[in-house]
Amino acid sequence: MSLPELTRRLVEQRLGAYCREARLAHRGERISLSFSIAGDRVTLEQECSFSGGDTKPLRVAIAQFRFDAASGNWMRYWAGGDGHWYQDEEFQPARDFDLLLRDFSEDPVAIVWD
Repeated sequence: MSLPELTRRLVEQRLGAYCREARLAHRGERISLSFSIAGDRVTLEQECSFSGGDTKPLRVAIAQFRFDAASGNWMRYWAGGDGHWYQDEEFQPARDFDLLLRDFSEDPVAIVWD
């Protein structure tokens, strides 16, 4: 199932702004983020560039937000080193995407920004 159109536009707007302004506050270093939407899943990726080459940046999936249309809630998942996604047990499903993104950015348990 795909995201409802208004929800998709909200996600594109909010996550687009987040990716443009991405910065690791505790390190002060600039990072490049992008995202993709497939069905009801929004995947956030970090772009890693290699110096001196004309190659495309490598995209590493770091988080996934999944929308449950039945409940209207978002759930957050983190990428394991084994290629699987794991639900973030520290985050309760939420209807508010901004809350989800704010909590992700703060990463209180250092799942993503360690």
